[in-house]
Amino acid sequence: MSTNGARTPWSRRYRNASYELNLRLTHGSFRLRIADLDKKLVNAFTRFPSNTTTCSGLVSVAGQAPIVNGSGAGSYAGISGSFDLTVSIDEVDAKTGCTASSKFLNQAVVITGWGTVSHS
Repeated sequence: MSTNGARTPWSRRYRNASYELNLRLTHGSFRLRIADLDKKLVNAFTRFPSNTTTCSGLVSVAGQAPIVNGSGAGSYAGISGSFDLTVSIDEVDAKTGCTASSKFLNQAVVITGWGTVSHS
């Protein structure tokens, strides 16, 4: 496991060094602060895999992700608020070792939730 975040694709694709998730949408973008979700994912992976026969499992955590102040661009300029998100990572790891530090073969990351936002 990484010492500064959750495992591989979540780490590389969904967060940066500031623990922010950048949402690039059709009419602009904004960022969410996901440090608390990242910590929860790291902790959840200490109990992975859930099925040692198949070396696979699902890790799911929930928490609040506030919008990063001043991060809105395009139609989202001036946006503020937060989202209640659930992050689920379904993963199949290599059978060698079958531990949280094993190489993964496939992974699906699904982020769902809702939020309350306003524009200034």
